Amino acid sequence: MRVLVTGGAGNMGREVVALLRQQGDEPIIYDRAETSDANARACTVGEITDRDALEHTMREHRVEGVVHLAAILQFGCEQDPLRAVDVNVNGTIAVLETARRTGVKRIVHASSIAAYGTTEAELHERSPIQRDVGMYGLTKLLAEALLSREGRRHDIVCRTVIFATVLSDRPVSSPGIAAAVAKIVGSAKGDNVTIGEVAAT
Repeated sequence: MRVLVTGGAGNMGREVVALLRQQGDEPIIYDRAETSDANARACTVGEITDRDALEHTMREHRVEGVVHLAAILQFGCEQDPLRAVDVNVNGTIAVLETARRTGVKRIVHASSIAAYGTTEAELHERSPIQRDVGMYGLTKLLAEALLSREGRRHDIVCRTVIFATVLSDRPVSSPGIAAAVAKIVGSAKGDNVTIGEVAAT
């Protein structure tokens, strides 16, 4: 299957591209950052909100499915809410609309536990949404709802995968995520670290 990976130049994107290639698929990277990846059939530079560029890429490579990873992350969302909505929400609409126009029938979307807000309870798919959801979580909630609603309307199979965090041995561009990952890795190594108000040893 030929699969478009939006945000394919990022940490998660590169792992997904490698996994797709391992299972015999042909991944096509679509990212605002110029990149090269031996596992990808092609690498296209473009904004996620550019429907013409998305459509050209999907048609040129005869894309059959999309893994939608392109997003502004949590700290960037708080710093620039308007851009967060544009990329995380309008970008998802652009992917949906372009899939509809090109006949793509499968979309997998990466969401986050940030969509649930802050809670000490164990989380699962039916956990209640808390009132303190941040900007990143709000954009992911809306993107999930749009995919569910519009997917049903246009007979597109849309699935959302909800991540807690992503650990990688590659450098992370977000300073906040990098600091959190460093603490998690330190804890795993036996270091005394503090995550929130809880000491992990």
